[in-house]
Amino acid sequence: MASSSSFEALRILLLAASMLVMTAGSTDLAEPPPSGYRSELVHVDAKGGFTKHELIRRAVRRSKLRAEALSSLASDAAALSSTMKFSSADSEYHMKLSIGGSPVPVIADTGSDLSWVPKKHCGTCLAHPRLMYGECGDLMDKLCAGTSMKKRCGECPSSVPSGGCCYGREYGEGSEATGYIAKGKVTVGHDGLEIGCAASAAAGLSGTGGELYIGCTTTFHCAPKTPAKDCHSYKNSGVAGLGRGRLSIVTNLGSGRFSYCLTDYLKPDLNSPITFGRLASPPKEAKTANLVVPSSSKYFVKMTKMSMRGEDRNMLGDGGVMMFIDSGMSFTHLPEEAFRAVETEVDQLITGKSFSRKPKDETENKPFTCYKGTELPHNMPEMVLDLDGAEMHLPVENYILVDKPHKEVCLAMMQQPGKDKTAILGNFQQQNLLMHFDITRKPGKLSFARVDDCSKELK
Repeated sequence: MASSSSFEALRILLLAASMLVMTAGSTDLAEPPPSGYRSELVHVDAKGGFTKHELIRRAVRRSKLRAEALSSLASDAAALSSTMKFSSADSEYHMKLSIGGSPVPVIADTGSDLSWVPKKHCGTCLAHPRLMYGECGDLMDKLCAGTSMKKRCGECPSSVPSGGCCYGREYGEGSEATGYIAKGKVTVGHDGLEIGCAASAAAGLSGTGGELYIGCTTTFHCAPKTPAKDCHSYKNSGVAGLGRGRLSIVTNLGSGRFSYCLTDYLKPDLNSPITFGRLASPPKEAKTANLVVPSSSKYFVKMTKMSMRGEDRNMLGDGGVMMFIDSGMSFTHLPEEAFRAVETEVDQLITGKSFSRKPKDETENKPFTCYKGTELPHNMPEMVLDLDGAEMHLPVENYILVDKPHKEVCLAMMQQPGKDKTAILGNFQQQNLLMHFDITRKPGKLSFARVDDCSKELK
């Protein structure tokens, strides 16, 4: 018995020793791949030294251009799923992509799928324009979803080598970007999302790097009415497509999830966090709405009600509207009837607090509805947007802006141009809201939660 017991004790001791050796050796192994990626959104007006009034005027101009570019949308699903045109001067936030190890600031756009950069950034990693013809044909079907693009996609510009797979992107005010399509692996690096030159797929968000089609823009023509500064900024950066379509970064990272949290809109030097993958998760208190129009690559939700004062009155009327969650729009835009109802409701509430309305032709902050005042009106109720059962509560600072130098207090919303029946949720209304997008399962979900300070979130 003694001999048997000694043998068993020795066996246990050897087993324990081997486990210690394995544990010690494991410290030299490569760390497991990251489960997500965190970056920052930089406002287009950051470090510009603009006054608050100048910030408002610049944002209004961008909103007008963006709204005009989107005004062709109709309220039916077929029109919503068609190709939209955007303005080359409508950028709001930038993020970094790393092309072959070189960081490139690009416009972060939830309204776009195709990512593109100027050809000079493509380098040797994305320089080869040729793809298999079958693959190229399939890609063209994705790129040329709208009939207006068929001709452009079939006629490559002279700057694209023979056999290349070309693309054309027309923008709302007449600008155009053309170039060729390249394909590279997307991985996580120190300087941002790396495209094309990753040494290993092990750095991918889910353990493997996805592949992304990216445009190498060889020519960019600005429309005459585009300010030179905006045109120069746009054509020398590019676009990060954050839509929910098959060509987007979100889809090709393999994570299917991302979140952002926009800081105080009129403090543009504060960067806003954006996360991808497992780092992107909604807080427990978040409200969740289903995305609609699954055929669209844009993030649409159904807004069934807008109300204030806790009343049953629906400022949208019957039926509700489709609302696009847009990273490129400064201020929320509403269809005419809904905007007039909101304007009337705010007017009744704010004039009861000794704020007198200014005539539209006398306000310094056109085209807003403005009142004489130098501070936010006290005790104004929240504005509640009902996204088909998920209520988004906007405090007064998310729908009223103050311009102290001009002694104006204004409703920070605008009317859609023409007969456009869709709504667009702008960035001013999204400030200090954690927005989470999940497209892992169709049609996808939008979750959101109010936070005290977005600069401290998503860390």
